[in-house]
Amino acid sequence: LTHESGESKGMAFVDVDSPEALAQALALHHSVLDGRPITVERSVGGKDKAKRSERINELRGKQKTALEERLRAVLDEFREKGVLTDGIMDDSNEKVMLQLNANGASTILTAFSKLPEDDRSA
Repeated sequence: LTHESGESKGMAFVDVDSPEALAQALALHHSVLDGRPITVERSVGGKDKAKRSERINELRGKQKTALEERLRAVLDEFREKGVLTDGIMDDSNEKVMLQLNANGASTILTAFSKLPEDDRSA
């Protein structure tokens, strides 16, 4: 979408063809594009603001749950690989990671895995 001047409004609506494409798009929620954080959410049309707001909150809850499940899967994968060992990822660290999207968490954990083992507990 653009302003009358032609300048981008910084938002867009995207149609996807499959549930898989939708999941991939939603997985980008709270990621960074061209140095700017982005929000990716399902659109909810309609003129009834109360119903629309309720539906948006419902979808945000589902999206948050799905992202948390994906992030936990990423954390489990890194635990299985031995990158995350006991004492490295405590509850508070995991809560911080849950604030990220799974892509961001995976990037951080990949970088972490490249650290020398002595530096991982610092």
